[in-house]
Formats: sequence, structure tokens, C-alpha cells
Amino acid sequence: MIMRDDVMKSFLTLTAAAGFLALAACAPTQGGGATTAPGGEATPVACKASDYQEYVGRNRSTIPADAPRGRIFRVLCSSCAATMDYRENRVTFTYDEKTEIVTRVSCG
Repeated sequence: MIMRDDVMKSFLTLTAAAGFLALAACAPTQGGGATTAPGGEATPVACKASDYQEYVGRNRSTIPADAPRGRIFRVLCSSCAATMDYRENRVTFTYDEKTEIVTRVSCG
């Protein structure tokens, strides 16, 4: 009976440790507000969706093909599948699938 209690304690300890490790892996990292430019200096990156609100109401073909340095553009239809990951330097243009008109510009 003593042997069985020791095995159970070991099992619970290992399970708790695995749970803590899993939670630690999900924790945010520290350096999320800047990226390093080729010169080695940090360049701040921000979404600034307000800079792109002029595209709401326009056809999606008017969205620039290339994002400015340090930013990422994502173009999706409102009914299409999309990843739920959040990127603070990504501007997301959402358009209506039928009309191809941009309905929303947001960060993430």
C-alpha cells in the first residue's frame, strides 16, 4: 500500500509539472513592440488601422499590394476562414465576398 501511495504522489507531481510547463509555453514574450532593422536599431511597429480607413467602401483591388516596412497586410473576405492569431503590426482589410467592397479595416 505504501508503494502505491508513492506512485500516486509521483504521478500527481509529474502531472502538475507538465501543466505548469504547458501554461508557461503560452505566456507572451517580452519583445513584442519592435523589430530590428538591418542597421541593428529597433524600429517601432504598429498597426495604425486609422491610416487605412479610406479603403472602407472601396473595391478590394485598391488595397496596396505591398505593406510599408515593418507592417503586414492581410486581406480576407467576411465569410472566409481566418486564423485567430493577433499580430500588432498587421492591418486586416475585410471585404464582402459578393461585392468585393472593403467593409472594415482593423488591427491584428
